[in-house]
Amino acid sequence: MRWDVRTRNWFASLMVGILCVAIFSSQAHAKDYFVIVGGGFSPESNQASLEANLIFFQNVLAERGLSESRQFYYFADGDDNADDLQIVAPKQKSEHELVKLLRGMHRQDFEEVEYRNHEVPNINGRSSPENVKKCLSDIAAQAVAGDRVVVYITAHGGSGSRKSPHNTTVMGWDRSSFSVSDFSDWLAKLPAEVSCVSIMAQCYCGGFADAIFDHGDQKNGLSQRLQTGFFAQQHNLPAAGCRPDIENDEEFSSYFWGAMVGRSRTGESFVGVDDNEDGKVSFAEAYAFTVISSRTIDIPLRSSDRLLRVYSSLDPSIQAVQEDDAIAESGEVTEELSDSRSMEDDDAEDAPAKSPRKSSVALSGAVTELIRDSNPTTKRIAIALMKQLGVPEQADVSEVYRMQDELYADDRSSGGRGRSRWRSGRRQLLSLIGSRWEKLADRDEWRDYVSQLPNEECDSIFKEIQNLDGFGDYKKIRDEAQARIERSQAMELQQVAFKRLIHHLELAVLEKNLPLCATKEIQSRYRAMIELENQSL
Repeated sequence: MRWDVRTRNWFASLMVGILCVAIFSSQAHAKDYFVIVGGGFSPESNQASLEANLIFFQNVLAERGLSESRQFYYFADGDDNADDLQIVAPKQKSEHELVKLLRGMHRQDFEEVEYRNHEVPNINGRSSPENVKKCLSDIAAQAVAGDRVVVYITAHGGSGSRKSPHNTTVMGWDRSSFSVSDFSDWLAKLPAEVSCVSIMAQCYCGGFADAIFDHGDQKNGLSQRLQTGFFAQQHNLPAAGCRPDIENDEEFSSYFWGAMVGRSRTGESFVGVDDNEDGKVSFAEAYAFTVISSRTIDIPLRSSDRLLRVYSSLDPSIQAVQEDDAIAESGEVTEELSDSRSMEDDDAEDAPAKSPRKSSVALSGAVTELIRDSNPTTKRIAIALMKQLGVPEQADVSEVYRMQDELYADDRSSGGRGRSRWRSGRRQLLSLIGSRWEKLADRDEWRDYVSQLPNEECDSIFKEIQNLDGFGDYKKIRDEAQARIERSQAMELQQVAFKRLIHHLELAVLEKNLPLCATKEIQSRYRAMIELENQSL
């Protein structure tokens, strides 16, 4: 058949049309399923901040035009009308200075709480393992290739056992729970072509990074499904958050989801999130902003970090693993050959000795050279944290460790965060107060007694207490103690920032050494996970 120019043009147009239809069709059936699990395991553990997190997330989806997406919410006791939420008791009037003083004297500076029914709209049920399992099972029956499942958990978590430290748990209502292995098995029911992104903020949530493995166990190798996750804290540490008040939102998910809409849960403006300025905020960009900006005790991580720690190495003497190695045939994994500085505490195994393909990278030398050509998220975080900590731009890795060691030494020399006993003069002053106003010295009666006094008499009593012997010393010591607490907290946040920085310097090394340690299949999975992390809502 001889084609003239007109025939060729007609055929080309037809092919373009068919391609456009195919692309449109593939986009048309791609859906997002959101599975949200939140709340405590009892009214006493179900703080108002957890409710606020879910409501904020609903607002984020609405602002991103996703109100009509498939969303499934499981919170605390579900649609039960019983009071299940702990909130700060509203104050009837502003506290008198006398009340503030006596609260401190009686060591009752804690916030008073009360309970009400939660107000999360569009609830599908209580936060039980059965409900989450059924939800994922129902999604598995509907989802098709190209769909995506986003799991968000803002709840309480439990640590793993000594034998399985990464198999941590999410705690559901009525003290129920599900583990990493449970969650991994539930995700395994989804079609293999359906991807999954998890965002978790419970204590010990880093264990759920192991959901990338079959049955949540690295010994079983990677699961077939492409998935990743962003986690507030390491598998062996508690996370920040969970408060009866909602004014303080210093916790992982408020930063993460807030980065998507440019503000925190409480309205603090977020700028500079869209690092590549493409008009969209990816999961990776939200994560980087959170790690850089959040002022918490958390040391966040990603599922891709976990893959690197299992399949790569910090050992500068490693040699390449060949594709025909038994590791590729059996599917077994090689533990990270970490040094004593590694964030992970798992036992290490030696990699099989093979002829090196190229030189490995060590955790040493100039930081700028170490992070050059690294994952953009890792690089962005490392550079920003160095600036925060005052690490010189051309610093060597050893300089980072030296500065960290000096910070710890300063902490120890200043008394650290320990609660050593010191004489505050509280008992002596309380005794003097009791000799004049007996009921004010009684920790069970003082509040009712003061509530019946007119403001004028409270003013008079407070002035008289200020003139008592020992009041000046008590106030001075108490103010100094508060200043020490604030300095200690600031120092702790600096220490956490150093841990975050070192975590990402290690990742830069692990990423560069991955080709020496892992099969092409594992390297391909790592790249696919990075691509998934760079998607957006």
